[in-house]
Amino acid sequence: MGAYLGELSELQSVDKKLLAALWQVKDLHRNPSIHFETLLTTGQALTLVGMIHSAIATTLDVVSKIPPTIAP
Repeated sequence: MGAYLGELSELQSVDKKLLAALWQVKDLHRNPSIHFETLLTTGQALTLVGMIHSAIATTLDVVSKIPPTIAP
């Protein structure tokens, strides 16, 4: 995820809010919870779900503003 976000960060047209939301999911939640022995408390799980919801909502907002294109 970090390599993907690094590439996205280099693009001038990428929405900064979207990048911030995705970096936060990666840095604060994805890396620690990727290990199968990690157990989340109810509060941690709800925080993770909230962050993912925010990232998805931001993505949908950004995508909805992209004008449609016709494929050749």
